[in-house]
Order: sequence, then structure tokens, then C-alpha cells
Amino acid sequence: MNDEHRLFDRKLLRARRARFAHEIEAREFLLAHVAGEIAERVQLMLRPFPLALDLGAYHGLLGRKLAALPSVGAMLYAESAFAFAALCPGPSLVCDEDLLPFREASLNLVVSGLALHRVNDLPGALIQIRRALAPDGLF
Repeated sequence: MNDEHRLFDRKLLRARRARFAHEIEAREFLLAHVAGEIAERVQLMLRPFPLALDLGAYHGLLGRKLAALPSVGAMLYAESAFAFAALCPGPSLVCDEDLLPFREASLNLVVSGLALHRVNDLPGALIQIRRALAPDGLF
């Protein structure tokens, strides 16, 4: 995708998001609701998820809720802004949501709460997520 087809200036978006990272916990009511809803649905699944990814993790609230479930093993956190990745509790990495650094079929569960609306190539991001999921993986 060339620059004229980009919806978002990723560098500018990261800088703007980093400005409010320190106050995210005071304004997390919507993230908390989404995290609760997704965790409730994952809890209903009668299968284990040894390796999960919280994509666009903000400060890791969704990932922490999922990591507390008995069916979820290791949780990874991926965030595009370093200021947010630093707030995540476990192994976290900084990457754009549409440029994933995971090898094929390496993840069992991928969740993303309120993050995929800011990608430049949503179909491409979904393809990368699918490739990173194991054959029986859940998104």
C-alpha cells in the first residue's frame, strides 16, 4: 500500500496515543466493558488456548481478564504505541496492528478490543491474523 492510500499517519497516531497513555486507567470504562464481554465469551469455549494475543492492547486490560481464565495459557500483548506497551503486564511488543511479526500457525487465540478501527489495511490485517492462528485458532 503506497502513501497516498494510507488512511492514518502511523507516526502521528502513535504520538497522539502516547500523550494520553498515562491517564488511560481513569478513562477505561468502555475498554472495561468490552474486556468483560470478550472474556465472558472466551470463558464459554470448552477448549484450552495455550498461547493468546491481545492485539492493540492499550494497557492490557483485556489480556489480563483473559489470562485469569483457566483455559487461557500464556498471554502476549501487542500495541502500536510504546507508552501503552510499557503499561502491559506481561511479554509485550510494539508493532502496528496490520504488520504482525508472528510466524504462521503460532497462536491459539487472538483478541482485539477497540483497536482494529485504526489500521490502514483491515483486510490485510485480518489475513495476517488468520495466518498467525493455528488451524483451530479463534479470533
